[in-house]
Amino acid sequence: MSVTLSKESFECMGLFQAVTSVTAKDCVIEDGRVVFIVETANMGTAIGAGGKNIYTLQKRLSRRVKVFEFDQEPEKFLANLLDGIKPQKIKILTDKEQQKTAVVQISPEDKGKLIGAEGKNIKTLTTLLQRHHGLNSIKIKTGSVSITTK
Repeated sequence: MSVTLSKESFECMGLFQAVTSVTAKDCVIEDGRVVFIVETANMGTAIGAGGKNIYTLQKRLSRRVKVFEFDQEPEKFLANLLDGIKPQKIKILTDKEQQKTAVVQISPEDKGKLIGAEGKNIKTLTTLLQRHHGLNSIKIKTGSVSITTK
């Protein structure tokens, strides 16, 4: 899949590479934060000793910075993006119109963290899953409650 970047995202990726010596695969700027996607082998280098690269980027960008590992498998990529949330189950469903939905089952206590304030976390997840794996929506299951985002 190809990713179209804004000028600001492109500039952030340039700064990311200058600070970390790692080429980011993607950059999403949403809700006052910058999210970078890197290849798995580059994660430690991107973060830097003691998180120094992330700290430097946050100071220079005046925004919160997150870095996640890419994976060719959409289930593994989604698990990487869950940022400390341990999913009970993840699966990808394709309907008869070939629309793909990620279904993630988590504990009820993790629902708020997954969605984020004003939906910012789920918005970023949806953007990244669409860009890299063509997923159209995410369905969150917490016990007997289901939430679908598009």
